[in-house]
Order: sequence, then C-alpha cells, then structure tokens
Amino acid sequence: MIYKTSSVEYYLDVDPEIKNDTIPVVLLHGFTGSSRVWNPFCQYFPCPCITIDIPGHGQSRFAENIETYTIDDWCNDLYNILQKLNIQKINLLGYSMGGRLALIFANRFPECVQSLILESTTPGFENDDDRSKRLMDDMALAEKIRTDFQGFLSIWDKKFLFRNHKQRNPKEYEILSDIRRNSEIWQLSKALEFLGPGKQDNLWPHLNEFPFPIMIIAGEEDNKFSQIANRMWKCLRHSSVHVIPSCGHTVHLEEPVTFRNILIDWLKLNC
Repeated sequence: MIYKTSSVEYYLDVDPEIKNDTIPVVLLHGFTGSSRVWNPFCQYFPCPCITIDIPGHGQSRFAENIETYTIDDWCNDLYNILQKLNIQKINLLGYSMGGRLALIFANRFPECVQSLILESTTPGFENDDDRSKRLMDDMALAEKIRTDFQGFLSIWDKKFLFRNHKQRNPKEYEILSDIRRNSEIWQLSKALEFLGPGKQDNLWPHLNEFPFPIMIIAGEEDNKFSQIANRMWKCLRHSSVHVIPSCGHTVHLEEPVTFRNILIDWLKLNC
C-alpha cells in the first residue's frame, strides 16, 4: 500500500486479514533498516501485522523539494494512515529509531495504542546540552552519508552495538546488510536529519502518564540500553522488562526465537 502526503510517499505492507474489530500490531524498524526485517516474525504472531518503511528508508521516500519535516509530522501521518485504514487501536512495536518514534506517537495519541513494545530504545536526552551535541553529531553523520557512503557503512557496521549480530544470525545479518547497501543516500541522510535522536523531545517526565501496558526489551550486552530499559520500567505504571542474556542491541536479530516467543505471549494478551 502507498500513502502519499505533500512531504512523504509511505510504503506499508498491510495484512489483508485486518478487519474493523481487529487490533493489529504495527512494526517499526531501526535506522538503516526497512520493513523487510520483520518478515521472519509476522507469520507467527496471533494478530495481523502492518509493517511500515520509515521515511528515507526502503520504499518510503521524502519529496525531492522537502525542506522541513518533523517527528510530529511523522506522528500525524501515522495517525492519518490508521484513520484511512479504519483502525482504532494498535499494538505498536518499535526498534531503536522505530522505538523512539513509537514512544513519541504513543505520547501524542495514547487513545490509539492498545499496548507498546519497545526494543533497544530511549525516551530521549534529559539535558539540553547533551541533546544539542547529539544534534550536531547527527548532522555530521548525515553529511558523512552523503559524501562517503561506503565509509559510513563501514563505520556503522563496526559499531559496538552491533558487534556480535553477524556471528549470531548470519542469514538475517546479510539481509540487513543488503538493505543498508541499497539505501538511497540522500533519503537516508534526510531521515537522520529530520528524525535523529537530536530532534527527539525528552519524554522521561511523561512516562508515568501512559495508561496502556508497555513491554521493554534490551540486550544484556548492550549496557547503555539495558540500563535505560530498567530505568524506564521503574518509571512506568503498567510495564514489564526483558533483558536478554548473551545479546546486544539487535535483540530481534541476535536472539530471534526468544524475541518471537516473548512477542507471541504479549500479543495473545493484547490483540
């Protein structure tokens, strides 16, 4: 399915089994990924799936003349997509960048969320100086993408966050590597400029306001995000946390069976 706005042409894969009374799961990938990363999981879930390419990724494209686009724009677009599909509530799952977008959407439109699943993500920077520094780093990395894409790919692949995913799941690692290599350079750089962590609001003060159940997943070897996961869990009223042993940032890639089973159990309660 294609959904067009003045700023973005969105690509979605919508399960035809969705009916008016269905509560589907909407899945959001991470930076440099695409909706293809969820293909191994959707067939096992007890509810129908909607996978979306985040703008600048996969087949979702920013307009060539775009000058500004914000995370609020993205939230409004997702809301309008759900309205077009006549979907009142969703289980919303997001990984990393997708998790940040999911968290922000849930804060903007809590009435649309049945449950929230967050993998390796953060509610944002609490300190304005840290956020400003990250914004500068995001802009520099976006420039690296535009001017030295192969160099960017090499740097990104060697990040500490991803150091073991190739060995633990070589088949899906190659699929993800193919997605990254075939990214449209300008589109990917714009995704980082518009939707990067430096543009994210601080949602830590709002966590205790969420009325729906939330599940948080992180890898034990990902020290930063496992600490964030445990801290978020303590701030939320209706939440559970899973810190997966022998696993880094990409839990769904490194421990796919464990990840899948956790999701199946969760969705059985919330679909």
